[in-house]
Amino acid sequence: MAMSLKSINNLVEELLQSRQNCNKIVDLIPLINFEENEEVLNVILDGVGTYFCNAICNNELTKQKGVSKEMSEYQEWINIRYNECLAKIVLLLDHDSDILKEKCIVTVLRFMESKIGVALQKDNVSFPETELESLICAFIINDTSNHMQDVCTNIWKLDDVRYFALKCITKCSAECLSKIELKSMMLQNIFTLLNSISESMPAVMDETNLHTLANNGVERIFPAVNKDPVVTEKYQDSSIPFPKALDLKEQRKIFGNAWLEFLNYDLDSHLFKSVLVILQKCVIPNFASPCILADFLTRSFNKGGGIALLSLHSLFILMNEHNLEYPDFYTHLYSMVHPRVFDAKYQPRFFFLLDVFLSSTHLPAYLVAAFAKRLSRLTLVAPTCAQELLVNFIQTLIDRHPSIKILINQNTKALQKKALAGDPYLEAEVDPAKCKAMESFLWELTALSKHCSSSVSAAIKNIDKGPKQDITDLLENTYEEMFDTLCEKEIVDAPMNYRAPKTLFGGFDDAVMELWSV
Repeated sequence: MAMSLKSINNLVEELLQSRQNCNKIVDLIPLINFEENEEVLNVILDGVGTYFCNAICNNELTKQKGVSKEMSEYQEWINIRYNECLAKIVLLLDHDSDILKEKCIVTVLRFMESKIGVALQKDNVSFPETELESLICAFIINDTSNHMQDVCTNIWKLDDVRYFALKCITKCSAECLSKIELKSMMLQNIFTLLNSISESMPAVMDETNLHTLANNGVERIFPAVNKDPVVTEKYQDSSIPFPKALDLKEQRKIFGNAWLEFLNYDLDSHLFKSVLVILQKCVIPNFASPCILADFLTRSFNKGGGIALLSLHSLFILMNEHNLEYPDFYTHLYSMVHPRVFDAKYQPRFFFLLDVFLSSTHLPAYLVAAFAKRLSRLTLVAPTCAQELLVNFIQTLIDRHPSIKILINQNTKALQKKALAGDPYLEAEVDPAKCKAMESFLWELTALSKHCSSSVSAAIKNIDKGPKQDITDLLENTYEEMFDTLCEKEIVDAPMNYRAPKTLFGGFDDAVMELWSV
């Protein structure tokens, strides 16, 4: 029979009154289950949380020498009850209520904070990794909501918790993946954990304003938490309990190890892409040695398709900022300038990155000319909404690299006739250095100079005057936008015929005249 809320409140009060009522905990622990309602569980969690925090602070969970037999048996008994309670609380992290799950996390953090407070009074300080491993295993196994991800992000703001969590993730991941078959969901949860930690990594470690569990950490990230009746000594002296945890180099080293272990798993295509999307923003800046990602990125780049496209930016950052040597980068990039890019989900991202990669004025003229010619050839098969982008891209390259103006200055009638006989440009050549782009010219733009779209034809006519529009404004251009622009345009003289008539009736097969014929 389920106990009433009033009965549970009385049970909690009796438990907290005296150690003589410690057996009441045996009645409360089994009630921590999914069958009880949320209000009852909140009361129980508050009660057992306060009880065990008091027990920890009074050294009742620490086995001591020279104590009586009764005390030794009591310590052994309460340790068993504590482990039972911890296991029950962690299981509740699969509950439907986000508020209750947050309460469970706060309760476990209170246990950890109390243990650190007691350990700080001793010479041998150790971090309570058992509780942290229990939390991380629960995060990996259970599906997490957006609210819980926000809660986790707050937890990782604590420098010591973040450091030891990174150490635990590798161990917990291996254990969970070896036992349970739902590997795709767990890999997604591991990625979510690592991503939230990545967002919480500091740029610098300020020792004058430490955010640690030892320094009132739970109260900082969860201000609504009530203080326990027994307040232990917190970290307030000049000594640092976990020096490695507060060393940014050490944090980045262990951060890199955790990510590399995760990247060694067999990730599905969706998760692979999710990793690549955040890599350059959140992961690479927090690596102690970012170049160790080179193998993963080159392997991704060689896969081709969307995965190769997403790996471009991170690979370029390693080349540009960390002196990674990858001589075939522009050759692979050149091969990606293909008509199929217009069918890709990441088309805007590709052209944005292509502009970044070709922005250096130190690139050789033959290389830039090869890309300009390739883009020019694409204008013949590209959708109308993308043609304006391509023309503006070519204008930008010519404006940025004056040495390739020869591609438009050579556009004479004599060369046009020669082009009809055969363009020297080798479209099938994969090496931009051998495609003979500098021997050709952009005749494709001449073919589009009378395009039905006024924006495309106008851009081609002003090809030698530099781009009038920034490329980033055209990346998301669609047919819908083109249609809306044309509808908003005011037309003064609307043409009603493609040839001007000379008489009211008659001329060029006038159907009206046929009505008068016998």
